[in-house]
Amino acid sequence: TSTARTAAALVATEPAATDNSDLELYPTPATDHLQLRTTASLASSHYQILNALGQVVASGAADAGSLNVASLQAGLYTLQLTTAGQPTLTRRFVK
Repeated sequence: TSTARTAAALVATEPAATDNSDLELYPTPATDHLQLRTTASLASSHYQILNALGQVVASGAADAGSLNVASLQAGLYTLQLTTAGQPTLTRRFVK
């Protein structure tokens, strides 16, 4: 006896608009440094940079408002910025 199962999934390719309203990244494409501009304080903020496969390629404290991205290969990346008591902000950028 053979049984077939079908599954469906909805995958979001862009974060919700409210996630991005308080975070701006520049310059893009980035070269050596990526600047963060946000209405929230960056004190105690942490970041993760994910590659196109969703792998974390960089992380650390974001309280300086500038991230060193010189070691990243050219490509499309996702930045996740987490600040205590705030929703995680997500933005994509090009290196």
